[in-house]
Amino acid sequence: MIMIMSRTSGMINPRFLLCILLACGLTLLGGCTVIKKGRVYFPLHHPNYAIPKLQQPKPKKSQQANAPRAALIQVIEVNLPIGKFSQNPAVWKLLTKAPTGPRTAKLLAANGFKTGEGPFKAWTAIRKLINGPGVTSQAIYCQIANIAPAILTVHSSVHSQMLTYHTAAEPLVVRTYRNCDDQFLAAANSNPKYGITVISLEPAVLLNVPPAPTVNGNFGAHTGAGPVRHVFSDLQFSFLLKPKHFVVLAPADISALNTSIGSCFLTQQNHVPRRETILLIVPLAAQ
Repeated sequence: MIMIMSRTSGMINPRFLLCILLACGLTLLGGCTVIKKGRVYFPLHHPNYAIPKLQQPKPKKSQQANAPRAALIQVIEVNLPIGKFSQNPAVWKLLTKAPTGPRTAKLLAANGFKTGEGPFKAWTAIRKLINGPGVTSQAIYCQIANIAPAILTVHSSVHSQMLTYHTAAEPLVVRTYRNCDDQFLAAANSNPKYGITVISLEPAVLLNVPPAPTVNGNFGAHTGAGPVRHVFSDLQFSFLLKPKHFVVLAPADISALNTSIGSCFLTQQNHVPRRETILLIVPLAAQ
């Protein structure tokens, strides 16, 4: 919930009332956006770290008490001027190495991703370092259950892009895609026995393939072929997070010529001025 307090008394200033209405509207939409109006900037709001009161299901058997459970996570997308987060030494001093295994750490670095972990209280200081003109944020995913992965779309309607990536089996793969969306597939579960949340991300490209014409001679008839999703299953990243900790995913290389998945997915090369995207992943509770 966004709270706005005013010290004014008596008659309400119309500009102030308009700002309140805009802020409330954004809250209802689930987004947290920096609004510029004159010289006043509404700051990047603190992510909702309150732990929802969820009724935990009672295990039928004692051995089920420590079984993995679906987790409630929140993914917040923050867009900033290029390098404001990823290349800011003061920000990374507040973060520690992301809790991943050696294989994942190697894949992340090879594919242009930069990651870090921090306690909830560290976000207050980070927010002050990165907030300002041109900074926007929105909650793009908050859901219980891991039966099907959540789809996080970071870029829509990409006209053409070339992606390069590395896997454990292949040192370098080059692919070109047209008319596509860049996405991550996200899933999470909680392990009460060890007090950790396991969060998995998998890059994917959704190809918006136009319907193919039929060959039966009917003018305007189509087969109804739809979008096709190409999932990079060899590039799945998993993080093990302690309670009240978050993980952040940022681009490692922000140069315009870099074609790695991390750079292409997490920078907006065609935006003027260029921008970068970070994903803040917050485990909230288990179900």
